Amino acid sequence: MHGDIRRVKRFVRHHRADNWCGQAGSPPACPHGEPDVVWFGEMLPEAVLDATRQAAADCSVLLSVGTSSRVCPAAAAPYLADHSGAAVVSVNPRPTPLDATASFNLHGKAGEVLPARLAAAWPASG
Repeated sequence: MHGDIRRVKRFVRHHRADNWCGQAGSPPACPHGEPDVVWFGEMLPEAVLDATRQAAADCSVLLSVGTSSRVCPAAAAPYLADHSGAAVVSVNPRPTPLDATASFNLHGKAGEVLPARLAAAWPASG
């Protein structure tokens, strides 16, 4: 929803490019572009918002991971999913406003909680 830090958005016509100034890998300073992300305070592209709303309305499970659930319009997606009948799973170290709506609240660090839940659901065969 907020872009991809590994992609570059060129200043000319804001089109995407595959790499930074002809170099693959981590983005160095580039005089011709910037990371293809939406920074705090910037508007999300309308097409991205439409796709997010559609995905939230159509999904059967929505994972809300590592967010305060307070910054709209992104914070609205879990509520739309819930309204459409999806299970909503919130993963966050602290309680959020979404906790009252979420089907499941997993409090903890995403890098610890999610691997533990995956391992419990699909244990390695040995």
